[in-house]
Amino acid sequence: MAEGGIIACQPIAEGVAITSKGPFALTRKVVKLKIFDPEISQSVRYRFSDLHELFEMPLYEYLTKARVKPSGHAMKLRVLGESSETAKPWVLVLCCEIASKKIKKFFNQSQIKAE
Repeated sequence: MAEGGIIACQPIAEGVAITSKGPFALTRKVVKLKIFDPEISQSVRYRFSDLHELFEMPLYEYLTKARVKPSGHAMKLRVLGESSETAKPWVLVLCCEIASKKIKKFFNQSQIKAE
């Protein structure tokens, strides 16, 4: 999941974008992203389906272990960007504010990032 984020679903959403400046430097910045509706390629849809299947049960178990109600979240594939030229497919996780912090921690784990 090299490109993606966890954000709320609104016409303009705020998320964390990870950018690279140099071979090893990563910076995080909060950006306002707009939702676009272009055609998403079949290969990206298949990859999202694989990721959804791969992470659905581990995320549920992680939230249960953290004592957060796991039933209040959904994963969706959306095209987001600051403009239509910069828009890319993102995995969008819709959740309540309480689960948000735990879901971010889940996706920031090294073994999850490796997928």
